[in-house]
Amino acid sequence: MQAISDLNQTNALKRLNGTIGTIDKPDPKVRIAFSYQRVSSIEQVKGVGLKRQEDLFEPFCEKHGLVPNKDRLIDKGLSAYHGLHYKKGSL
Repeated sequence: MQAISDLNQTNALKRLNGTIGTIDKPDPKVRIAFSYQRVSSIEQVKGVGLKRQEDLFEPFCEKHGLVPNKDRLIDKGLSAYHGLHYKKGSL
C-alpha cells in the first residue's frame, strides 16, 4: 500500500506544480483539461456566471480523470452569437 500512497503523492505534486512528465518526454497517458470561461455581456460579468464556471471545473476534471491546467481562458462580456469571443477573445 505504501507504493500506491507514494504514487498518489507524486501525482498530486505534479498537479500542484502544473507539470506532467518532462519537457523532453511528456506523459502520453495524462489528459489535461483547459478551462474556457465566458459570459456574453457586461451585465453577466457582474453576476455569478464566471464564478459558477470556475467552481464546476475542478469537480468535472476529477469526475472524468482529467488533470486541470492551471491557466484559465476567460472572456468577459464577449458574445458568441456575434463571434466576438473568436475575434477578440482568449481562444
